[in-house]
Amino acid sequence: MQENNHSFEAYVYAISEQVEQHIAGLDELSDISVQSPLTFNQRSAAERSLQVIVEAAIGCSKHYLKSKKKRFQLKPGQVLNECMKYCRL
Repeated sequence: MQENNHSFEAYVYAISEQVEQHIAGLDELSDISVQSPLTFNQRSAAERSLQVIVEAAIGCSKHYLKSKKKRFQLKPGQVLNECMKYCRL
């Protein structure tokens, strides 16, 4: 069980860095959008960042369940809330 927790913590650390980068990118795009409409490429970048964040939350939820040796015994919202606590999002 200790190895699973270590593996989960390493995953959370790596995914947290990635999510923080995408959130920072979305913040930049938000600032730009106040000044002028986003270009196609900027909108695509925003969509991609949102996609990465959602996929990270799903992956984090799966790793959390695996680390706790649980198989979908919690409601999806509960798992996501626990994941968000670990990721500090």
